Amino acid sequence: MEAPVSLVAWNAPAPEAAFARLQGRDGVFWLDSSLPSAAGRFSIMGGRPFFLFRARGRRCETVWREDGGRPSGSATRSGVDPLAELEDALAAYRVSNDARRPVPFCGGAVGYLGYEFGRGAGAPAGEAWDAHLAWYDAAAVWDHRENRAWLVGVAWRRPAEEAVAELAGWLAGAEPAPPVPPPPPARLRADLTRPQYVAAVAGVRERIAAGEIYQMNLAQRFTCTVAESPRQLYRRLRALNPAPMGAYLEAGDWAVLSSSPERFLSVADGRIRTFPIKGTRPRGRTPAEDAALQAELLASEKERAELLMIVDLLRNDLGRICRFGSVGVRRLHDLESFATVHHLVGEVEGELRPGVGAADLLRAVLPGGSITGAPKIRAMQVIAETEPVPRGIFSGVLGYWSGCGRIDLSIAIRTIVWHRAEASFHVGAGIVWDSDAELEYEETLAKGRALRAALGAEEWPS
Repeated sequence: MEAPVSLVAWNAPAPEAAFARLQGRDGVFWLDSSLPSAAGRFSIMGGRPFFLFRARGRRCETVWREDGGRPSGSATRSGVDPLAELEDALAAYRVSNDARRPVPFCGGAVGYLGYEFGRGAGAPAGEAWDAHLAWYDAAAVWDHRENRAWLVGVAWRRPAEEAVAELAGWLAGAEPAPPVPPPPPARLRADLTRPQYVAAVAGVRERIAAGEIYQMNLAQRFTCTVAESPRQLYRRLRALNPAPMGAYLEAGDWAVLSSSPERFLSVADGRIRTFPIKGTRPRGRTPAEDAALQAELLASEKERAELLMIVDLLRNDLGRICRFGSVGVRRLHDLESFATVHHLVGEVEGELRPGVGAADLLRAVLPGGSITGAPKIRAMQVIAETEPVPRGIFSGVLGYWSGCGRIDLSIAIRTIVWHRAEASFHVGAGIVWDSDAELEYEETLAKGRALRAALGAEEWPS
């Protein structure tokens, strides 16, 4: 049964001021286009979810919550297909898909699916869940292109107007957020030293020479102790590295702080689009150096070939769930620039076949080709054999599944995972046969520069 929706135009404060007003609410999320662009038009925020879905391996847990946030019931199922369980949960909370509605999200699920979700034994004890989604019946939505904002509510458990009124009360009187203080000093620890990463690149190149794979994303993880809240840390990260697909998600004792440049996929009105990134250069210290690095990236045969391989992989992935002949490449080798790096970006689009559900869709496309390699299955096997720790949330997906059927997900890169007094992040590079191991290592550091600075670490581990 589809529930009615209430949509109220709102004289909104800046998203950062609204975020400060949600202090003290649990389960806060902020899908944050701090670098508004065609890829990042909307920011969406909410708190205090009423339903949770979590998965670890083939065990799934659902939790219902009362208005005050206290659990009111739960259920655990073991030995199940987590993708099918997720599809059932999504199907339980629907609204009409009204194309005239000016907001893409009108209530629904917000959260993450980790890299290993649905593919085996699950995250080890002490690590974050493989998947964590929370359902919200109210949200604030900013349209940065139109400079408008709304409060939206849906009548799944109470009148939609009541859900809107509660959120409006939380956000009333929002004032500009105070400046972000400097970070406490921190010291990073690495799971791979520079020599170990260089040796791992050599091992991947041997696999390529043997014909096992053509390309593979090789990641390393950095960890440190932190002495501040994840909300404060996120405010600093977004100031240092504005991103079109930023995100702040609370998941129990865990928080996910992302400044991702990469939208993974969007689904709307029966069409699916995916936006792979491959090819990286650091930002220059002067305008002339920056322009030279852009030109170098655009002219690089290696980087262009990497992106082309992943675009072809994604065409195949979408072909499994799209109408025959509908999959096409809309963009290839476009340049996009961010605070610390330049990237090459592509775009692939297709028309979904009738009857394709959430489980079919996610099974076809996860994990994203830009952070695995080609061919995907063998590249994932080599990743598991080469990288010293599971990826967890890194290189999974973050975003929303709206009750109206829209989906918008980013790749969880440039992402800090916070857990109590520890924070970690992964950075990776795409390895091909003509990769220079030292340059690939330096590329990972360029991608992690803003994350290191946000955490207060002045140096990389030696």
